[in-house]
Amino acid sequence: MNLRRAMRALLALLLLSPAVATASELPGATAFNRAADALLPDVAHTPTSAPPPLSDPRVKAFLVAADMHAVFGSAAVDASDIQAVVPVCSKANRIGASYLMAATEGADAPHTDDMSKDATATVDTMRRNAVIYQDLIVPMSAFVNECTARLMPLLASQFASIPPAERTREAVDWLDMIRMNLDRQIAMALMVGSVDGLTPARRHEILAAAAATAPTLAQVMTVRARIINRKSAGYAMQKLGPSEKASLEAIEKAFADQRCEGLCLIVPDDGE
Repeated sequence: MNLRRAMRALLALLLLSPAVATASELPGATAFNRAADALLPDVAHTPTSAPPPLSDPRVKAFLVAADMHAVFGSAAVDASDIQAVVPVCSKANRIGASYLMAATEGADAPHTDDMSKDATATVDTMRRNAVIYQDLIVPMSAFVNECTARLMPLLASQFASIPPAERTREAVDWLDMIRMNLDRQIAMALMVGSVDGLTPARRHEILAAAAATAPTLAQVMTVRARIINRKSAGYAMQKLGPSEKASLEAIEKAFADQRCEGLCLIVPDDGE
C-alpha cells in the first residue's frame, strides 16, 4: 500500500472541488519538510539496514521540526491548508514506520517461506525497535495521529462537496487505502504503548495521543475496524493495569461508537 500515492490521488480529486481555496502555508511546514527531506533518503531502505542513529544531527533537527505547535501554529486548519497538511502527515508517517520496521544489528529482516514465521518475526522486530528508537517512534506516532486527525475533517468536508457521481472509483479506492492506514496507526500505537521496556513517559505520550485523536479517526473507519481496535485497547488495559487506564478507556469508548456517517459511508463498490 502506497500512502503517498493515495494522498496524491485524493488531493487531485479534492482540488477539483470549488470549495478548495488557494493553498496556504502552515507556519512550520517549510522547516518540517526540509528536515524530513534531509532524513528520508537514508531511511528508505531500513528493512535491510539500520537507520541513522538518534544522535545523527539530521534526526535531531527533524525531531525539533516535527512539533505540532511549531508546524500548525495556533490557528485552526481549513480547506486551504489541505495541500500543506498532506505531505506533512505522509512524511512523518514514512519516517516513523521506517524506524519501527528497520533491521537492527544482529537481527535479520523477516523473510522466509513461512508467512506465519514472517509475521511473528515482523512483530518481534517492531517490538524491539519500539524500545530502541522510542525517542523517535513515540513522538512520530503521536504526531501522525494528531496530524491525521486535523486532516480527516477537511477531507470529509471536501468529499461532501463533490457529488457522488463525480467521485472516481480510483479516489474512493485510495480513500479506502488511507482508512486502512488509519487502522494500522491505532494498532501500532496500542502495540508500541504496550511494549515492555518503554519508559513510563513515552508510554503515556503515545497512548494519550491515541486517546485524544481516536474519536476523530474512528469516524473514518469501518465499524468492523472499530470493533477490532476496541478489543486491542481492552487487551492493552489487561496488560498495563491502572497505569494508563484513562487513555485506554477513552480509546475503547471512541471505538464503541458504531454509527457510520461521512467518510465511513464512502467505500469501494465491489459490485462494479
